[in-house]
Amino acid sequence: MSDKITNSLHSAFGAAKESVGKAVGSEQLMASGKCKLERHDSIDHSHLKPQYLLSVPLSLNIPIGHAEKAQADAHALAQQAQQEREKTGQRVQGSVDEVTGRAKTTLGAATGNTKMQTEGNLQETSGTARKTMNK
Repeated sequence: MSDKITNSLHSAFGAAKESVGKAVGSEQLMASGKCKLERHDSIDHSHLKPQYLLSVPLSLNIPIGHAEKAQADAHALAQQAQQEREKTGQRVQGSVDEVTGRAKTTLGAATGNTKMQTEGNLQETSGTARKTMNK
């Protein structure tokens, strides 16, 4: 019976992973969740008595006591997705800083404005560092 419980949890975890992947646009997370969901969805859960089941979203039945674990896993995935969104935003800002810095450096060099050229070099370096820190 513990294998069947484990399979139910894996199915719930896979569905949560797939949903989070869709929400944040991560094809890798979405594919990983879908694979886990498909692998464990075909398991027969009819042997479990209804009074021991807790109905949860996605039409999955998870034994009481394990629902908290599935919920905690889903929460952890949501936090991970939020962190990934923040890192993505920082990488985008780093790219913007790099391009803007290069433009300032080029313009400063073309016009003989050393202050603008220095600011551009600094902004480009800052953008590169921001992208590197948020990989």
